[in-house]
Amino acid sequence: MPVLMSVLLLTATACGGSAEPEAAATPSASTVGEVAAAAGTSIPKPTAEQEAKLLDDIKKINPAFINRKTVDNARNQCTSILDESPEASLVRSVKARFEGLGVESVSDAEAKQLLKTIRTNGFCK
Repeated sequence: MPVLMSVLLLTATACGGSAEPEAAATPSASTVGEVAAAAGTSIPKPTAEQEAKLLDDIKKINPAFINRKTVDNARNQCTSILDESPEASLVRSVKARFEGLGVESVSDAEAKQLLKTIRTNGFCK
């Protein structure tokens, strides 16, 4: 996490600042993967077999979670898991990542199930 935050702070500083400094210090769920890539870290990617199982397991939690961004959302969530973010933060970030594209909200219970699925799939290491 320290590398990720350093990159964010450097990026915010290099951009000349903004009227909303808090927004620059807190990455949105959609930019975490981009920041990880900029920091030179790779985002773990599931094999074809792991991806099929991941999608099947996520569909069992809620079929609405399956869309064109499902695997990317899981991969980006993996970066937060590997950064050893606090559990409450992981729940918030998985909810943010999986909301949208037909999903109005993700419950805490669903978020915890999604986290368990991502952790146990085998690609997130």
